[in-house]
Amino acid sequence: MAQGRFAIPVALSLLLIVFGYVAHALWIGYQPDDSYITYRFALSLAHGYGPVWNPGGKPVEGYTNFLWMVLLALANRMGVEIPLAATVLGLVFGSACLVLAWMLGRRLGLSPWWALLAPMWLALSTHFAAWGTSGMEVPLLCAGLLGMVVAYDWEQARGRGLWLTSLAALTLSLSRADGVVLVLTLAAAHTCWWGFRRQDLAPVLALGACYGAYLWWRHGYYGWWLPNTYYAKVGLTVPALTRGLQYVGGYLRGEGLLLIPVIVPLWWRKAGALRPPALLCWGWLAYGALVGGDFMPDYRFLVPCLVVGLPTAVATVARVRLARRKALAAAAALPVGVWLASGSLP
Repeated sequence: MAQGRFAIPVALSLLLIVFGYVAHALWIGYQPDDSYITYRFALSLAHGYGPVWNPGGKPVEGYTNFLWMVLLALANRMGVEIPLAATVLGLVFGSACLVLAWMLGRRLGLSPWWALLAPMWLALSTHFAAWGTSGMEVPLLCAGLLGMVVAYDWEQARGRGLWLTSLAALTLSLSRADGVVLVLTLAAAHTCWWGFRRQDLAPVLALGACYGAYLWWRHGYYGWWLPNTYYAKVGLTVPALTRGLQYVGGYLRGEGLLLIPVIVPLWWRKAGALRPPALLCWGWLAYGALVGGDFMPDYRFLVPCLVVGLPTAVATVARVRLARRKALAAAAALPVGVWLASGSLP
């Protein structure tokens, strides 16, 4: 963790932040009705009927969070009630996000104390804490994303094969159906910026084989390559894009303003390790606009942007000196443009 005489104080501070997050999440106590959809599939799986809505009925994939559903089913098999298991696991993965956010800050060059800023804000953020007890897959998805970014930076720095990155990417892809978008974004960035290395071949093939096996099972069991909810809700239309721009614009007018510095690494030559998490943050914002946003409160769909964007924003501000005021002014152009465009849409 932190080095020298600051190790214990930093560790205690991070532990205090985690306790604060758990207390905040429990105080909110949010549990939407949608979580019970996954609960029902998990209950059927735990009782031996398979991941179905009605035991004995035709299989329909009414969930989008395969790994989360399996974890809840396993907990129920061990005698734990599914709502309780969902709350505990949500708080555990949410707490893991705080630790991983600190680790990402350290990987991006922040001091042990400055790296605490991102997890501190996450613990205080209602947009993040609300999902800890929601029974939904959001904390697992965010932990998988942060784990992938931290592992990627660590393995890149040491010139190793991307085994840990691939493992985290598989977790991310199975956490929610569109998690694969984040994995493909990082893969494309890696190939464009650094090229494909020979030592990456084996882990990438292993990742592809595991995810391919899952897709093959999904198609064989449900008859479709994508979840039923995708065909029912997602459509690349002008009204959907309008809703998406309004959704992202509303976010950028609030807590999303903290992500403005994350634009700098997208074009700054000296960005280095800041670039992959910055691309993931803004790439996911663009994806959120493209698919029409989300109907649930607290910007559920954009929480991954927050968890990976906050450490990157703090690290970017720490590296950009006052002499680069023009760079900071340019960095504000894109979110301001989105803000104005969203506000002008009917």
